[in-house]
Parts: sequence; C-alpha cells; structure tokens
Amino acid sequence: MLPQTAEQILSHFRQAPVTKDLQQFVRKNAFNQQYLFIRKKGDTTGYCSFCQKDVPLKDRSPLWHNTKTTCPRCRKEVAVKHVWRGIKNIADVAYVYHFARSVKNKQLITCQTFYVYRFLDGNPCAIEYSPSCYYVLSGQGAKMMYVQPYTREYILAKSIYTKNPSGDFYHYWRGKISANMASLARAIPHTPFQYSAWEIYTDMEEQILRYLALFAKYPQSEYLSKCGLSALLKSYLDKLPAARGVLNWRGKSLRKVLGFQPAKQELSHAGKADLAGGKLAHWIALRKSGCQILLPDLDAYGWLNETSVLSSLREIVPFDKLFTYQKRLEKRGELTAYFFRDYLDYLRECRQLGYDMSRKEILYPNKLAEKHIQNQLRIKQKRNRQLDQKISERYPHLVEKYGYAANNFCIVVPKSSSDLIAEGHYLRHCVGNYIDRYANGFTDIVFLRKAAEPAVAFYTLEIYDGEILQCRGFKNCSHTREIHAFLEEFKQHRLTKKRKKQAV
Repeated sequence: MLPQTAEQILSHFRQAPVTKDLQQFVRKNAFNQQYLFIRKKGDTTGYCSFCQKDVPLKDRSPLWHNTKTTCPRCRKEVAVKHVWRGIKNIADVAYVYHFARSVKNKQLITCQTFYVYRFLDGNPCAIEYSPSCYYVLSGQGAKMMYVQPYTREYILAKSIYTKNPSGDFYHYWRGKISANMASLARAIPHTPFQYSAWEIYTDMEEQILRYLALFAKYPQSEYLSKCGLSALLKSYLDKLPAARGVLNWRGKSLRKVLGFQPAKQELSHAGKADLAGGKLAHWIALRKSGCQILLPDLDAYGWLNETSVLSSLREIVPFDKLFTYQKRLEKRGELTAYFFRDYLDYLRECRQLGYDMSRKEILYPNKLAEKHIQNQLRIKQKRNRQLDQKISERYPHLVEKYGYAANNFCIVVPKSSSDLIAEGHYLRHCVGNYIDRYANGFTDIVFLRKAAEPAVAFYTLEIYDGEILQCRGFKNCSHTREIHAFLEEFKQHRLTKKRKKQAV
C-alpha cells in the first residue's frame, strides 16, 4: 500500500541517507570542475577535491593561482587555488538523484534528491547534503514529497514530477544535475519494475522517474516500449503537444491503446527506423483517422512531416487516392520535395478559379508543378484585371491632380498595372510591388519623363499626402540637380498649392 502521510513516506528511507555509495557517486559525477587547494605558501601538499585527500606535490615548480594542472594522485585535470587568497567565490552546488530499495518493503523503490554544497565558508574539505525531494514507487502507483526550501516543512505533491532545483544560490552558481543510474539498476531487481523496460529510458537521466511513475499507473507502457514506441512515450513524458491525447490509457490491449491494430511490419519499422516521438504520434493520428496506408510507406513518402497540410487535403481528397496520385507522380518523375503543400495550393487555386473539382484531370493532374504555375498566372491575371479596373477609375482624377510639364520634363500618370510592371522592369526597381496600394488609393505613383520621350521610362515618384516620398531612377539611382529643380516647381504648382487651398 502506498504511503499517504509525510511520516509514512519517511519510514521507507534510511535515517542516515548519505551512504558511501552516494558519496562516491557525488565525488565522481556531480561536479564539472575539480580543484587542487594549496593552503599556505611553500606547502608540499595540496588538497584535491576529487581525491578528497591531501596529495604530495612532487613537482617543486610553483603552481600559480587559477592555473590548470594534473593531480599527481588521480591524474584528473584540476584548477589550482591558493586558499590564502580566498576561495569563497568558488562555492559549488550540485543536484543529485539517488535510488534505493525501501527499508520497509523490498517491493518498493525509493528515490531521494539532494542539494550537495562544496567549499562552504571557504573550507576546501566542506561538503554538505541537503534533502530536497522524496519519491516512493510501487506497483500500485507512486508518491512524492518535497521539502519547502524556506520553512523546511514537508509538502505532499499531487503528482510525480522532477522538481527543478531552486533558490538564488543554485541559479547563481548553475550547478549540475545528476542521476545515479547505477543505484537504480541495483534497486530494481525483484520488484514490479524489473520487466518495465526501464533500461530503454536511462538516457533520460532524472526524467526516468516519470517513466517509472507512468508504468506504475499504466502497465501498458511496458509493451508499448517493447513494441518500438519508446520514442513516443519519451515525447509524452516531455509533454510534446503532438504526443498528448493520442493514446487511450484505459485500453488493456495494444489495439485499444493505439485506437487501431498495427500491422507487424509497422511495429518492425517503428523499432528499426528510429522515428522521433512526434512522427509516431502523427502516424497514430493518421491511422486512427481511417488512413489505411502503413507506417513504412507513410515514412518513405513524407506523410509524417506534413500532418497539418494533410488534414486540409483530406477535406478535398481521400487519403487512399492521394497516396495513389503521389505514387503516380513519382513513377513519372514529377514528384517534388514539397508535394503536399504544392498540391494543396493547386487545389485551392482551382477552387478560386472556379474549376470543376469533380473532373479527374483537374483533381489529379499530370505535371503538377506546371499546372500550379499556370494557376498562379491565371489568378494573377484575374487579380490584375480587377486592379486595372480600380486604376482606370482613379486615372482621370490623378491626371487632373498631377498633370504637369516644364523645363523639358513632364509627369505621366500610369493607366494600368502593366505600366507599373514595365516601369519596374526597365528601371530595375520594385515599383511593381506597389500595384495593390496604387490601385486601392493608399499611395500615388507617377512617372517623370523627358518631354521629348514621354513613353520612355526615366524616374518614378511616390506621392503621399502632398509629399514626394521617393524619386527613383535606373537601379534606384538618386535624382540630378536638374531633376531636383523640376521637382521643386512641380511641388509648388501641384502639391503645395493644393495644400494651401485645402487650408483656406
């Protein structure tokens, strides 16, 4: 039976929890940096933080403060520290997970976490263990309790989680988090967790606690792991959005947990292909939605990478016909890397153009890439016709507003979108991108031409609210003094004058 109170939880742990095994693990694994402390000038020994002993300094050459050297005893690289210079600024901290059997019930596994502090108060030999969390794991479930950092009272947690180390001291020194997996390997035999497939999750370090708690609550996780779906469970434990809600934990069989009966070749592929958890989640979602395509083909043809696009495609094309069409394009050498997105764009364009979507030659065309480009051009032409209509409606007013000629130059108002496209083409600038804004009256575009050659592109002006915002020539060149003089006259006669009238 699971413990329900703080006293019951504590009864499963040693009264002296800092064992030699834990101390050895901390010494070898918990800290990134090791030090060699020399207490006084001229000392012939130094204290190694890894050996945790005084070691003789055989090399009589001076060891300078903050330099790197090798401990003559353990052969570890260490940083030299002169204690008389002060070592308070190297106070170190680690966060350690340690597993053991319950002292009360050998069928239960316990895990205790500690803050481990070194070098407190500038003492090279000082090391202190401060308990943080307590976990009890059984075949019926799991319990967690943690120590409130400030009041030191015990708090029972509602669910199992790996508590992040906290406190300014920890975050300032950025200590290392370590899990003693060897202690877990010693604790698990002859417990309900022995055949839980826990070995698959050792790379998760401390997060393996969450897998053990998951197994205690849902034993189905064992055969999911052994069927090659461990990556999915890792994503589930990491709370990846795609992995949430795809499994029915109330199911007592693989078919009921997944929502469909996977074929043997699918499980074989899942185990061998090393698929990410997100892809496995997408596979399950596709198969549950009625897709009959098996995992090897879904993986080979890129279906597991495009779930959002596929959900939109499914509203137009059944999955089986989509797969048949995809293989047909592959056989013809016409399958592109962005097939799903290109095909969805093509189908939307067909609807926009009013095509009959019941015709096979429309729904499943050969040379998809070419048809996609053709649709884009037709839509652009259709849109340009609509914009040209708006431009033609604005044209008389703009001619009256901006028409002007002086000093061998004149202002020409564009009549259509093709005028702006041609202007951008000949002058090598981007006025073609202003068609929408010009047609809808958000800005005004006019051409500055030589009076003797009014049909030849020369300079382009953008005018907004009576101000010339831009004057661009060939390859965006600036205007000359001669052009500047003309623009000053143009502003005086066509822009400033109008603003004065409006003010009156």
